Amino acid sequence: ALDVTGYQMEYDSLIELVTGPMQFGAINVIPVQYQGGMYVRTRGLESALTYKPLAGVTLEVNHTYEDVYSSRPGSDLYDTTPWNKVNLIARLELPYGFSAGTQIGYVEHHRNYLATHDGNQNYAQMIDDQAVVNVKLGYKPSKDSELYVMGQNLAQAYRIESDDGTAIPQMYSVGASLAFG
Repeated sequence: ALDVTGYQMEYDSLIELVTGPMQFGAINVIPVQYQGGMYVRTRGLESALTYKPLAGVTLEVNHTYEDVYSSRPGSDLYDTTPWNKVNLIARLELPYGFSAGTQIGYVEHHRNYLATHDGNQNYAQMIDDQAVVNVKLGYKPSKDSELYVMGQNLAQAYRIESDDGTAIPQMYSVGASLAFG
């Protein structure tokens, strides 16, 4: 099966934060002001190709393309989202209620744009290309419940999400899901 979705979002007078440090006695305060007037357009195309070669086996490849246009010349908003994201996903239904799945992905470089200004300078940092690797092993004792073990972000210890230090760590989890119907 092939699914394709295109989209476009437009923001007229996008609100930006404008900050500047101020001193009140011994306390540093950063007041926040808002300014509008910038036009931003985000557009993209998402596609997914799913193939089921055998009963209980699902293979999928998906791709997302997205770009951002801003009315402000030289805006760092242009590169704020990865233009390309690709995932290869495999899911297997195993005997006795067990299942296994993996996702191997690629996220293209992009800038993290914080909409704050110091005079006329924007603050943005390039976030490099990154790999995404997730695995999941599950067991369904009934059709309405599942126990699972999951490893996320296995390609590196931390996947950078933001230039302010925000990162997604490598995670391992054990969980359960229940369906009520």
